[in-house]
Amino acid sequence: MITLVSKRYAEVGRTFIFNGLSEECVDCKYYKVCGALEKGRKYEIQEVRDVEHSCKITGEKVKVVKVIPAAIKTAVKLRAGVLGSIITYEPVNCNLKCNFKSYCFPEGLKKNDKCRVEKLCEEEFLCKAGRDLRLFFLRPLL
Repeated sequence: MITLVSKRYAEVGRTFIFNGLSEECVDCKYYKVCGALEKGRKYEIQEVRDVEHSCKITGEKVKVVKVIPAAIKTAVKLRAGVLGSIITYEPVNCNLKCNFKSYCFPEGLKKNDKCRVEKLCEEEFLCKAGRDLRLFFLRPLL
């Protein structure tokens, strides 16, 4: 996907959450380019192009970039975490407060997303509720 990001953030490998467009964006000639992303999703910049534009909203220069859905560190049931497999993301059903909450409910993933299991994290993960979970990087297939 092609979109525009602030020149100061246009860097290969950088990730960001797309929070949507402001109402002022509707009249911009680049609206369809910026609006091609899905609100609430996390993206990774794969390529930065030399093309620059001026953003009327921020007053900053923006660069044309190619993005893909970012791989997101997520708590997954161990039996579902087969490297390279495609799984349907199911958030952990948990109401406990703990330091790992952001992995059980990661920003950028939604229930029933199809995701590729990309990598096992070496980081130790101990579920307070006693569930057999491990940390994996999941990449949504949008």
